[in-house]
Amino acid sequence: FRGRVWPEPSNLRDDYAGRSQAAADARMRISDHMYFDNDLLMPVKPNEFMAGSVETSKKRMFPAALALFEETYGKENADFLKNPPTGDDLLKWKYQRYMTNYMRCIAGVDKSVGQILEALKADKLDENTIVIYSSDQGFFLGEHGWYDKRFAYDESAKMPFILSWPGKVKAGTRISALVQNVDFLPTFLDVAGAEIPADIQGLSVVPLLDGEKKDIRNATYTHFYEDTGEHHAAAYVAIRTKTFKLINYYERGFVEMYDLTKDPQEMKSIADEPAMKKTRDALEKRLAELAVQYDDKTAPWGDDKGGAVPERSRVKPGSHGPAPALSTKR
Repeated sequence: FRGRVWPEPSNLRDDYAGRSQAAADARMRISDHMYFDNDLLMPVKPNEFMAGSVETSKKRMFPAALALFEETYGKENADFLKNPPTGDDLLKWKYQRYMTNYMRCIAGVDKSVGQILEALKADKLDENTIVIYSSDQGFFLGEHGWYDKRFAYDESAKMPFILSWPGKVKAGTRISALVQNVDFLPTFLDVAGAEIPADIQGLSVVPLLDGEKKDIRNATYTHFYEDTGEHHAAAYVAIRTKTFKLINYYERGFVEMYDLTKDPQEMKSIADEPAMKKTRDALEKRLAELAVQYDDKTAPWGDDKGGAVPERSRVKPGSHGPAPALSTKR
């Protein structure tokens, strides 16, 4: 991918207007918070004691790997240090380096998946083996100016779920139903013909695969517990339907809501628009019901029955203050 120029997302320079302070407070901006040494493999300030630093990584490499690393990054790094960009040019450089490294990683994963599929074929297991590719969460690739994950916005919350089931699911089939990772175990049990225990919280997706059902749930539930932490991301509970999302940052007193049909990039919260009160109330009620369903007794619910969404200061339009400047300082 050397020399490849990756298209920038339209909100790479997001100013976080129209949302709560939770978005502006996060320390995940490529412009300000992406470390040269750890994240971009650029030893601006080499530190052999820093976990994950370039110098630490190089000391662990086999000679062949070290030679490949120097071949890949040596000249590019030297050219950068001779004439480092500033301002928006620096943001552009960071984004391109980040995306190139990310896509190299993805290409390596893709190659490994291919090796697994080839091994199944060689052992004549490819026609009676179900293969599922997934992950633990999504990742920001410059959307909202961010890298990393943590937020309930779609780029972070959505997960890949790619399945191959020869003789059962036609290649190229796309299913738009809402599923969650708690559905994995009951799905595996269902496929195996085993009984699904009553206390399992997920649902089998097999009825979606064979066309028996179009949907198995009307909403998904997310709970992110870590408030502040390394990236200053706020704790929240969230509900997503096919058309709306509501996020309650219960430690900060902020609530955001998005119409995913009109605002798929989640750029302007409509949580406090009077015309959306009925929709918001319905989402909050369903969110509390899901907390009970999934036996989530931790904050913000705080009791065995789930209860109502906790008291919070509703964020009024424009009340969250200005977003921090997108400086180029590290």
